[in-house]
Amino acid sequence: MKRLLFCIVVALLIPCAAKAKVSVSITAAEGWPVLFADSGDAKHLASTTRIGVAVGIPVADGMTLVIKPRVILGHGELKPQPGLILGLGFKISDRLSWSVGALYQMILPYGSGKVRHTCTLGTGPVVKLSDHISYLPSVFAGRSFDQGWVAGVVPIELAFRVF
Repeated sequence: MKRLLFCIVVALLIPCAAKAKVSVSITAAEGWPVLFADSGDAKHLASTTRIGVAVGIPVADGMTLVIKPRVILGHGELKPQPGLILGLGFKISDRLSWSVGALYQMILPYGSGKVRHTCTLGTGPVVKLSDHISYLPSVFAGRSFDQGWVAGVVPIELAFRVF
């Protein structure tokens, strides 16, 4: 199933990428999630650093499809958690865009336990600071399966355009 989904996405993107100027950026972010457990308890989770590679493909005038595989790195122990963001950016001006996206995050147990899954929706502005650096703060909310609802803020995210 995963392979089929991957093939469909690639097949849809190849015609878009062939006609458009694709951009690639390295992203670094710091975020603070809050878990609202099914039991009713709210728990502030530790801040995490997120590192990713964003590929932007223009799909219409003023609209860009973004595919961003990323990993979350905890502070203290190196236990990366992989994820994938699919999003759309909407151009407002030469220096300002608005983005919306969906995240699938896999939470690996690293020892005992089982793999958990999180799906969230997020949104926020994209401010172009220079031709190669953008600032992307965002908020998100979604479901952490087997645990509860999650919401949070990513006040610090920078994208460094490679090409």
